[in-house]
Amino acid sequence: MSTDYQTIIDALDAEISTGISRQVTFSVMGRTYTYHSLTELVNAREYFQKKLDGVTAAANPIGKVKFLKIKSAGA
Repeated sequence: MSTDYQTIIDALDAEISTGISRQVTFSVMGRTYTYHSLTELVNAREYFQKKLDGVTAAANPIGKVKFLKIKSAGA
């Protein structure tokens, strides 16, 4: 799932970098996306970044990390 979001973000970044002033339609992983302005592209990128961040956080929850106390050899 995170790979899907990253692929979409990469496609959005490529379009944003051109500074479009026209409607843009592209397909990523079998889905077609159409945006009518640079503002829509930027908003879509923020949306998919949040989705990616959520997937990444769910895959690596900080609450499941255990810290072990390590004793030195002299202690």
